[in-house]
Amino acid sequence: GEGMLYEHIIGRNLFTRLDEGAQLLPSILGKLAKNGTFVTAETVPSLGSRLSHIVGEPVIRDQLALAEREIYGPDGSPMARWSVEDLLEIFTGQEITIETHLVKGTEHRHISEEGLSRWIERSYVPVWKKLQVEVDNDEMIRHLHKVCERSAVPWQITVVILICST
Repeated sequence: GEGMLYEHIIGRNLFTRLDEGAQLLPSILGKLAKNGTFVTAETVPSLGSRLSHIVGEPVIRDQLALAEREIYGPDGSPMARWSVEDLLEIFTGQEITIETHLVKGTEHRHISEEGLSRWIERSYVPVWKKLQVEVDNDEMIRHLHKVCERSAVPWQITVVILICST
């Protein structure tokens, strides 16, 4: 209900778009009862695997890594560039205590050719254009697909769990 307060609120990847999540935070905390707890688990893209990590061929790996420095760097994609410290910063000024836990693991991902194409086109191609780097996108996707088609790709992920208490 409208005026209800909750003892516990649990979330998952609420802050994927950190800037939008910052606007959501006061609403979430405003629904928390006195002595309540808000727990969320957030996947931190800047600490996870990258396409360049799964490629053995040096030229392709270097082209991917060049783009990834931009994508995950300070001026990169708002969905990819943020760190645990950036996430904690949006909680500054809130009257809560925060306990953090970092969990690292590996999941095995099946990445389709369509998924690779979309990923390259949306994230990498704009960076290569900006940097004026010539890349054969079709060859890049063919190579990545060969790497990914054999089996699931081991993908490193890092999740930060925040336990916030009022």
